[in-house]
Amino acid sequence: MRHYFFLGALSILSAVSFPSSASACPCECPTAEEPVAEQTVTITAIEQPEIPAARQFVVVPLDPASVAGQDAVKVVAGVMTPERVTHRAFDAEMIESTWLVPFTCEELDRVVNAVYARHGFFFPKGETRVSFLHFDLRYQPDMNQKVIQIEAKFTSQDQLTLLRAEMALENHNCVSEERNAD
Repeated sequence: MRHYFFLGALSILSAVSFPSSASACPCECPTAEEPVAEQTVTITAIEQPEIPAARQFVVVPLDPASVAGQDAVKVVAGVMTPERVTHRAFDAEMIESTWLVPFTCEELDRVVNAVYARHGFFFPKGETRVSFLHFDLRYQPDMNQKVIQIEAKFTSQDQLTLLRAEMALENHNCVSEERNAD
């Protein structure tokens, strides 16, 4: 006689068979002489949560023509993930609007914050400040600088990045972080 034990994990079931002879089993299994009580087991399948579709980030192909003038123009190629675009914002590099489409509200806020962080903005939220301290060692927060002083340092690329990020925030119906203009 064989005894079956069912192990369930979500909706996947597997049967494990154990021998009924006591000599072959190191544990205390019932023997053929001992009566085995019948049990009814009800197995309920657990509905698995909906897995969101993977986000598709923009992939910028390498343009062989841009490699020839590598000294004058920085080559842009690869997958434009939130981390990579945030680095580009911190480094005052060009960001395309299409790259921002799959980003979440938090990721878009981080792109905006990267522009302010590059100029030493002291974030009132400690976690934002600490995250940028870990993000790039060049981040030097200056609590004496006012927002208006920092915004006066913005380059045209900074302004374009902010415009594109704020448009994406608006398209996503996001509420952007407020920076006090003390």
